[in-house]
Amino acid sequence: GRAFLASQQDGGFDAVVVDAFDSNASLPSCFRTRDFFDLARRKLAPGGALSLNLLSMGKASMQVLRSMELSFGTRSVWIG
Repeated sequence: GRAFLASQQDGGFDAVVVDAFDSNASLPSCFRTRDFFDLARRKLAPGGALSLNLLSMGKASMQVLRSMELSFGTRSVWIG
């Protein structure tokens, strides 16, 4: 999880995959913050990718996307 990622060398991952859900079938709060996305970005090698499932949760989903954009830049976030 997040603690494992934090303990790893910066730039050491080609990809970080987040496939976690809480009891409400949504992304756990520890994976929704700008702090988490900043951490993931630091741990990715140049050209690396972060992938996650984000269920449509209305305003909460938009806040997660905004946090991702603040960490990675608007041209680096793809939705599909």
